[in-house]
Amino acid sequence: MLGLVAEWLWPVALLPMWVRLSLGPALIVIAVVLVRPAMKAFRARGVAFDVRQAPGTLVTTGPYRISRNPGYLALILISLGIAVITDDIWIVGFAALATLVTRQRVVLPEERILAAQFGDAYEAYKARVRRWI
Repeated sequence: MLGLVAEWLWPVALLPMWVRLSLGPALIVIAVVLVRPAMKAFRARGVAFDVRQAPGTLVTTGPYRISRNPGYLALILISLGIAVITDDIWIVGFAALATLVTRQRVVLPEERILAAQFGDAYEAYKARVRRWI
């Protein structure tokens, strides 16, 4: 929302319409294609897809084979898709800031919890799967 307000106050047009109408929706589709199997992988293991709950099991299937954080990655892609569609460079900046805050305030604490809860199994998973992509 801050990006949309900033764009309204200080508009910056950069992208041709064909990029806005092709790349933006493609990023959003990729996000949906990524998050749906992530949710399915959690459900298959009987784990809630909810960051407020500690998982009862370590999920390493589906998109978790290529990213330890496909849900957060999907949110980033959606933000970037909206930025491209609206030709709003401000959203990119705020998405980058939100990503940094999410990493510090959510992802790193989650990783400490998972390391404490799953020990060597999580460390082995962490060694073979990147945080983002």
